[in-house]
Amino acid sequence: MLAVSMITIAVAAADFSDTQSSDFKDSISLLHNIGIVNGYEDGSFQPDNTVTRAEFTAFVIRALGAADIADSMPKTNSFTDVDENEWYAGVINAAYSMGLIEGLSDTEFGPEENVTLYQASKIVLSALGYKVVAD
Repeated sequence: MLAVSMITIAVAAADFSDTQSSDFKDSISLLHNIGIVNGYEDGSFQPDNTVTRAEFTAFVIRALGAADIADSMPKTNSFTDVDENEWYAGVINAAYSMGLIEGLSDTEFGPEENVTLYQASKIVLSALGYKVVAD
């Protein structure tokens, strides 16, 4: 049995300095208020930017409520292109440890590359507990 609860969240219209004219401002505000997305240090969200593999991985980790796990993970990992000083190092290590992500190769993750629809779908399906076997 699946229990569903409704939670009312006050959505602040001015979460970010650059989302007022976006068709997605309410969705962005909601995702920000529940802790899934963050903006940039300058107070912007940059809604027209593409999403990187590191950013999307962070979205999923936060949606799973595993941000604390990511924060406590060692920042070093097997991907040579994930610098332990980057904000996403713990997120990628946690997602890899949980079996949610794979690298582009055995040694590279490609954190700054744009996430593809296939990659995003695979991460979400893995987070939902599905075994994705298609290449």
